[in-house]
Amino acid sequence: MSLSVGCRRHPRATGTSTIGTSCTNRHQCSIHWNRGGICRARLGIRARVPFNGMRLGGIGAVVVWWVSTAEDLRCDPPSLESMMPTNRATDRPLAAPTLHHTTFTTLRLDEMVEWYGVALGLYPAFHGEDAAWLTNDAANHRIALLSPPGLKHPVDKGHSTGIHHTAFEFETFDQWLNNYIRLRDRGITPFLYLDHGITMSVYYQDPDGNGVEIQVDCFGNWRDSSQWINSALEFAENPIGTWFDPEKLVEAREQGLTFQEIHEKARAGEYVPDEIPKDIFLPELY
Repeated sequence: MSLSVGCRRHPRATGTSTIGTSCTNRHQCSIHWNRGGICRARLGIRARVPFNGMRLGGIGAVVVWWVSTAEDLRCDPPSLESMMPTNRATDRPLAAPTLHHTTFTTLRLDEMVEWYGVALGLYPAFHGEDAAWLTNDAANHRIALLSPPGLKHPVDKGHSTGIHHTAFEFETFDQWLNNYIRLRDRGITPFLYLDHGITMSVYYQDPDGNGVEIQVDCFGNWRDSSQWINSALEFAENPIGTWFDPEKLVEAREQGLTFQEIHEKARAGEYVPDEIPKDIFLPELY
């Protein structure tokens, strides 16, 4: 005969067990395990259940037994899983992982390392002959660049499925706009410039033509911008946003306007560029 505390799979003909119950003859039995898996049923005695030589604190076990005499029994000790309730919440991880890095293949490894350093302050944690790992914060890397043999340039990259861009965020409007000016003065200019409502964003292309968004949160914190994107009819009706000319933002700040004032005027269409891009596709570099 075999018993398993907390398990009702064994038929009554051979015996079963439960917690906190007595047998039909009102005989209460306790069960003791040793490390060899030998258990002993004793009629009329109630005790806590030790598991593999350890006591499970406060758990009282009563065995429902279908014989009237005590005997030695060999049985399997109970598993902790059998004594725990089943958790049905398995449709997503209880602790979600954090987005860590993006990896690109490239035929311009050194150019890519230099560009990401100039544009975003990413420096190489390691820069080899055919690969580099770049970071600009506490992470070991945020961008990985691989240049294995046999690579080919993409065909019609802008109209092919895949990643359109990666995005990096400044904490303040002044940091963001100052970075635009710094890159402009180095001859690096964006090909898209949009006020999305949640962010003001300028979009660049790295030497391989991958899109890179540099943004600032229009609400100053993710909690409020998350609530807005989730509930604002304005965003639902126009998720792409409003075009602006970044040079007009520079002029507005020089005139003393605040970030909030500039953002509101941009959303109202007061800083529309003279020439609006025809679409949001990545320009073809090949």
